[in-house]
Amino acid sequence: MKTVSIALFALATLGTFAFALKLLLAKTYFPYHQQVTGKAWQDLDPGVRTVIGAFMRLFGGALMAAAGTTAWMLWLYATGVAVPAPLVALPGLVIGLVTLGVTTTLFASGGTKAPRGQVAILVGITIVAVIAGLLAN
Repeated sequence: MKTVSIALFALATLGTFAFALKLLLAKTYFPYHQQVTGKAWQDLDPGVRTVIGAFMRLFGGALMAAAGTTAWMLWLYATGVAVPAPLVALPGLVIGLVTLGVTTTLFASGGTKAPRGQVAILVGITIVAVIAGLLAN
């Protein structure tokens, strides 16, 4: 079961890393942001574009930090260091639940393309990884 736990943690961590890169490398906001604002990126005031772009990079950095921390703890967990599965999950679960709240808010505000389903899947994978890790003990 520990191998299953490790594989699931790795999958969730890769998903978080991918979304972090998407945010960090974005040149404009995403289609679901446009659905909520009702404006194309180029139609926004330059100052508003600067603020939104900065927050996207800030959140991308937070996702990257969570993925990096989880990857480091996962490596320790996988190599036999006494790191409990819930601790490995902590960064991913915290950032995942925050992201789920944000994407749900965007969805409720008209951003039907917000990736809340994908985020929920990553949170679910992390929870199953914890359960598998606890069962391995």
